[in-house]
Amino acid sequence: MKSQIKSFLLEELTKLQKQFCNIKIKYAFNIAIEVHIVEITPDTEYHSNDRLDESWLNIAMDFMKRFPNEEISFITDDSILKIKSPEFVLQPEYSMIFDSASFDLIFDNFSPMIESSYDIISDTIESTQIVYETINSSIQKETNYLPGIKLLTGMKNKSESGVNNKLIGSTQYAMAA
Repeated sequence: MKSQIKSFLLEELTKLQKQFCNIKIKYAFNIAIEVHIVEITPDTEYHSNDRLDESWLNIAMDFMKRFPNEEISFITDDSILKIKSPEFVLQPEYSMIFDSASFDLIFDNFSPMIESSYDIISDTIESTQIVYETINSSIQKETNYLPGIKLLTGMKNKSESGVNNKLIGSTQYAMAA
């Protein structure tokens, strides 16, 4: 009988995990209280996903019809009932959950790239300022202080483009009659 129960649960819970591919499912039988325990994580899905609720409730109802002398309980990791040694675990093929050591390793690998990008951007801004100063100086020399010419370089201001950009520089020339 236990092997039929376990086979039924493995089949149904595999379907459930494939239907909700971001969940992890653990199964164990608690001998002390004689209950089949199914743990579904993450708890945010367990507590807030109505479709998931409906699906595991259907499995529980089907289980009780097929095995009327058995008990089943669906829990999540915040339950006082725990699975210490699961008989099987169904989990996503990939996981976006990182522990702090994994995050540190990933960050350490990307940190030099971030620093390098920052250096490139800083160099570009510095080069742009040098080009601006060179153009501005050339215009002043070539135009002999042309009246009414205003040289603007940089980007649009925040109100026009939605982005807060820095105006690199501007020069106002006096108007002569």
